[in-house]
Amino acid sequence: MNFRQIEAFRAVMSANSVTRAAQLLHSSQSAVSQLIAALEHSLQFKLFERQRGRLWPTPEARILYAEVERSYVGLEKLERTAASLRRFDSGHLHVGCMPLLGWVLLPGVIAQFRRAFPGIRISLQMLPSEMVRDMVVTGRLDVGFVSNDIDRREVNATRLARGAGWCVMAPSHPLARRKTIRVADLAGQPFIALNATHPTRLALDDLARQAKVELDVVIETPYAATVCMLAQQGAGIGLVNPLALADTDPARLIRRRFEPAVEFETLQILPPAVAMSRITQHFLRHVRIGLEAFERNLRLE
Repeated sequence: MNFRQIEAFRAVMSANSVTRAAQLLHSSQSAVSQLIAALEHSLQFKLFERQRGRLWPTPEARILYAEVERSYVGLEKLERTAASLRRFDSGHLHVGCMPLLGWVLLPGVIAQFRRAFPGIRISLQMLPSEMVRDMVVTGRLDVGFVSNDIDRREVNATRLARGAGWCVMAPSHPLARRKTIRVADLAGQPFIALNATHPTRLALDDLARQAKVELDVVIETPYAATVCMLAQQGAGIGLVNPLALADTDPARLIRRRFEPAVEFETLQILPPAVAMSRITQHFLRHVRIGLEAFERNLRLE
């Protein structure tokens, strides 16, 4: 018993005629008859009684046909599902990111992606980088976007963005008149720092030690956006990822280049042993396009 024989049997049963069955299958009557005969031989019982030039289904044939139809319904459902996946008419994408990207980049990317693929549902989780990493490892997220201070074991990590940090402060800050801020300028200034374990904080601490400058850290926070808001309120000066400046008002928050440069790096992470879905591939293309446009539009003096 093979698929072609079952296909011929189904066609004869549904058409009530070998002639019409042959037309449905774009085949000849003799070919259909041969397939039916081969199927009967394989099953070792008759499927049709031949009377007056016609085939009359036996009771066994009717029972078999009911089972075949159930199988075909399942197959047709699978075919519809596969077609829907080909057209991206359905699917669910699970994305996780550090809060900065969830505020300034991914909303625009997701909106563009949804316009291109309206049938795809998206779940966006904004979490600390290590939590995003853990959810990628356990398969709860299809893709994550994190800072470079995560444990990179068990994930496939690639650089998404990299840029030199900028100093931020209120217009009334004594260093606001400077065009460039250097490590020595930070001496005696209340400093709003990222958490002590963040790679850029470690790099800044190292520069300060080399310059024999003691940073006056008055506030610590894990988020660059919080540094910006605190600086704008006059709480001190901070060093942030340039992406954090996208939605800030230059009239209310002064931003100045910092030398020597301290690099901020953003990573894209995927499960290492799982093939990337076509939906994820298309989404990541949108992320790259969105990031390029975002960086072009981010004008820093």
